[in-house]
Amino acid sequence: MTANFSKELDFALSLCDDIDEYTLKSFESREFDVMTKADLSPVTEIDQETELRIRRAISISFPQDSIEGEEHGVETKNNSRNWVVDPIDGTKNFLRGVPIWGTLIALCIDDQPVMGVVSAPSLHRRWWASKGNGSFFNGKEIHVSKIDKLDQVQASFGNLNHFEPAGFGDGIENMNKAIARARGIGDFWSHMLVAEGALDCGLDAVVEPYDIAPLKIIVEEAGGMFTSLHGKDSIRDGSAISSNGILHEELRHLFVN
Repeated sequence: MTANFSKELDFALSLCDDIDEYTLKSFESREFDVMTKADLSPVTEIDQETELRIRRAISISFPQDSIEGEEHGVETKNNSRNWVVDPIDGTKNFLRGVPIWGTLIALCIDDQPVMGVVSAPSLHRRWWASKGNGSFFNGKEIHVSKIDKLDQVQASFGNLNHFEPAGFGDGIENMNKAIARARGIGDFWSHMLVAEGALDCGLDAVVEPYDIAPLKIIVEEAGGMFTSLHGKDSIRDGSAISSNGILHEELRHLFVN
């Protein structure tokens, strides 16, 4: 019998209502300072405070669960349940005023996502899913596409500069020759459009677990597949490809022989 994660999902959705109000106000006001992290990527106090608010809420409601976040690291408990959080996915977009950014929250059990929410308030969009209960976009159930021919595929990719250093340089050229259309929407939105059936493939050459944990369960509950480019069913293999499932291996093998 499939476990019911309705309590966790309701919690995450309600939490995102409060978080969205805070992040959207900050995005629109443009009142924040920008700092540089050790890996030379940018961060704002909005990222940091957002994650702290999420972590506090999880600790109160689910005190036995571990928490892993982009900005404040890993808090490990003796439990197979782990919340994975990206307070603002798309920080560089957030900084420049590009509205493609959002808050990502997932619950994993034994490192597999079982519940996920992606909330993008500046796009007026929210996606969510829980294991065995389907995927939803703004309250409407969604499903992946039924495209079954490679030359009809429409795909979206993350940062192009990541593919060659990560060993997937030939894949972009292979993909451009094989499919109908490729464009760089990037970040969470590539994969959410796959879940909606608007695109057939989403690609990222370099990712961390917090970049993709909720995306994986949302795509899978919409009927698709989500693995690393090497084909591993894991959020920790460093890359990501989502698809409608029908063409997953054909698309993946454009990047990995």
